[in-house]
Amino acid sequence: MRAASSPLVEALNSLEALRAPLVAGTPPPVERTAAVLRMAQILKPAVEAHREAPDPDKYAEFLAAFVESCPVTSAALAGVDLAQADADGVGRDWLSVLAAYLKAVVADWPAIEGKAPAGTRRRILAGIRRACVVPVSGPGGKARHRVLTSADVRQNEPVTVLRRRAVHRLLGGRSGTPFELYTYTQKPYALPSPLPSERSALDALDRLGFGCDPSFLPASERVSVLVAMTVFAGSINSADDRAELVRRHLVRPVEVIVPGGRVRYEITVEPGDRPLMRADRLGETGIRPPAWVTPGSGVAAAKQGLVTALGLSGMPEKGGLPWTEDHVGFVASALVRLPVADRAALRGVALVRHAERPSTAPGSVHAACLHVTEHDIDTGFPALPPPPHIHCSNAVFTDVDLTCAGAPGDPAHVGEFTVAHEAGHAVSLCFDAENRASIARLTVGLRGYQDALAPVLPYVRQTTARAEAYNALDALLGPFAQAYGPAMTADRALEEGDRTGYAAAVQAYGGFYQNEAKCAAVLKAAQDADALLDAPQRIFEKYTKVFVRRHRLLHDLLSSGTAAALVRFATYADRIGLPRLTHYAGTNVQEWFAEVYALFCTDRERLWELDWRLCRWLEDGRPKIADYDPAAP
Repeated sequence: MRAASSPLVEALNSLEALRAPLVAGTPPPVERTAAVLRMAQILKPAVEAHREAPDPDKYAEFLAAFVESCPVTSAALAGVDLAQADADGVGRDWLSVLAAYLKAVVADWPAIEGKAPAGTRRRILAGIRRACVVPVSGPGGKARHRVLTSADVRQNEPVTVLRRRAVHRLLGGRSGTPFELYTYTQKPYALPSPLPSERSALDALDRLGFGCDPSFLPASERVSVLVAMTVFAGSINSADDRAELVRRHLVRPVEVIVPGGRVRYEITVEPGDRPLMRADRLGETGIRPPAWVTPGSGVAAAKQGLVTALGLSGMPEKGGLPWTEDHVGFVASALVRLPVADRAALRGVALVRHAERPSTAPGSVHAACLHVTEHDIDTGFPALPPPPHIHCSNAVFTDVDLTCAGAPGDPAHVGEFTVAHEAGHAVSLCFDAENRASIARLTVGLRGYQDALAPVLPYVRQTTARAEAYNALDALLGPFAQAYGPAMTADRALEEGDRTGYAAAVQAYGGFYQNEAKCAAVLKAAQDADALLDAPQRIFEKYTKVFVRRHRLLHDLLSSGTAAALVRFATYADRIGLPRLTHYAGTNVQEWFAEVYALFCTDRERLWELDWRLCRWLEDGRPKIADYDPAAP
């Protein structure tokens, strides 16, 4: 305890006394209710005291200590069987206290930022992330934890807006600390029996060259989490690029084995000569499928519910691996995280259940993949619907070395991140799949033009009028054929997010990029040429309509906001300095976008903290970025 020399010091002492039961173990319901009310009593006079007699150093410490004392975090309620009273009482009261706290951060942080002790901002950001959960009504008259996020319209919107505003102020309107989601595989492990002591577990981490801050680990799970951290540290040390890894801010969501089950945690590693590990409890395991899939209805009904909700072309099985009701619910719980407008990208997509395919990377497998055209993965299975396909292998539904994804209070299995990743590919590629398929069919049809023209040309050239009409048509039609190559090059650049290639191809496409007048002129010339021919020889208007139809589809494709998503993303991400997010995101722009999109779906507020501008761009529907200026919260 500090000597009580000011109201802020008194407030800090009160918070320290309040937090003691949280460190020792889980307080009973009456104590956590009282703790929430006590925090409200502490907050107001402390804020007023600072505003009357500013003390930036002490006030910054108070803001960090206050949010670290939250009695309703996932860690604070580890193992608690929440009741409806928690949602009606503690949950409601905490929302009120949290809103008042966030308002104080928004109002006061800009003035004290430059005077706050080192590390205070990080503590407040981490504390907000832990504290933005609330008990809400659940099935069977009980309550459950739910994360406060703008992605969930059922939550208290004013509080989620305040959360974003507070994070924005804490970051000064800039990007947050770059981090890398650690997606390397690690060896499976079992919980030792008997469990080591806490001191022994910390010493094991120390021998591996890592420090540890166990401050926010619940007493009942602390040693189990330290064991998981040791396994993670060993995985880092055995990586070929260990020296590079420990210079990055690593984040690894993981399912920790605890006595009696598994719990989801997020382990972070702060870079340095002696990297520092921390862990935050995300929540218990469990899949909560949307209403599309009725639990207990059977696999056929579950599949039909998902197919109907999203307009899928089917959910076939490949290689004798059946869908189960749990699998369907699992995939549904991932896809419901997509923004409503983006779910349209899945119309006509087949979700295919299949076995793993070997990867080119040692020790890894292809958990899932999407393809929009024919692919060798479909070989030997003619009963599959036509592409696009999203293939889900066993790895999507199994432990995948216990990694997971998601926000505190609303965590997701890593398989949900994988499904959301493939949905990101669909969003960037499948909106325009029908256009691309139509263009391919029209191109095949145009291959018969020269064959049909050969026997007609001698007849055309029998008179000057016919010949002149044909030559006039040919002069207009030639550029349509010549524009096809650059247009397809531009489309390939769109699919790959190649900004330079796209710009060059569009330039080569030239005046045809947006020229409806040339379409009208060539159709008129075709009609004029056909009018001079006998009925059996009239082929010009028929084939010219195909050329024009293909051109219009190409124009729609190249000017489509959905088709241009990857180019826009790459341009904007580079402009704001967005990090690659994962090792796999460095493969190409397609994978970079898919990894960011998966985080956007599974833990949107984490993306907001990484870069609020990119998060806002995705929420705004991926608009053109030339004049894009996201609105600050």
